[in-house]
Amino acid sequence: MNRMVYVSFNGKYFNGTQKQKEGVTVQSLLEENLSKVYNEEIKIHSASRLDKGVSAYAWVFNFWTDSTNISTDKFKYVMNRVLPKYIHIVSCSDVPEDFDARYSVKEKTYMYKINLGEPNPLEDEFAWNPKFKGAKIHRIKEVFDCFVGLHDFSSFCTLIEPDQDCRRIVDSSRVTIEGKYLIIRITAKSFLRHQIRFMVGSAYEVGLGRLPIADVLDALDGIKPIVHKVKAPAEGLVLESTKYIDEEIQSVKE
Repeated sequence: MNRMVYVSFNGKYFNGTQKQKEGVTVQSLLEENLSKVYNEEIKIHSASRLDKGVSAYAWVFNFWTDSTNISTDKFKYVMNRVLPKYIHIVSCSDVPEDFDARYSVKEKTYMYKINLGEPNPLEDEFAWNPKFKGAKIHRIKEVFDCFVGLHDFSSFCTLIEPDQDCRRIVDSSRVTIEGKYLIIRITAKSFLRHQIRFMVGSAYEVGLGRLPIADVLDALDGIKPIVHKVKAPAEGLVLESTKYIDEEIQSVKE
């Protein structure tokens, strides 16, 4: 049987999501505990690869098992009893055998949070506190309006291969103010490595007046790359939702 699972977690406790040679990752922790619970080797397939320090409300994975010792409706209860408190199973459901968390996804929404005021250690665990304040909010909004649509994001990512195709479609973006926090939401089917963090970093540079918005437009059109790229830190980024054709957006906030 094939099961799809929604997970939330605090990224500061993990060395990213994908299994690595060193450090605990979300994948390694889940596979270790799933294998113990099912008494067989379990491998998971995830929808998103998140960096070290990035958190999630709705990270999704699927796995196959022939075991019937844990029913689908008992899965959440069983797993949350064995997992540490900084990771939580939100839901579990049976899905068709050909479902794959990565390739079946319809859209993902990420949220980035920036503290525009004084730092607050009790509230800023999942926010970026820039060293330089005073960025113009309307300029940041203009940049994110420019990001929507099909563009060349080679200046807003970390290249994995020299000839990598960096064209991606951003479905929507929204920039709002909540108290002293600037909240940025970006939705697309897929993203390049570090894409959102470079997008946020570049937009903030435009807000500070240190990067002309014309340079951003030239980079998106593939005319001229941005030479000095700025990558926003990981702690401000959260995977807010993951949506499939036959699934409603689910998150621990519901």
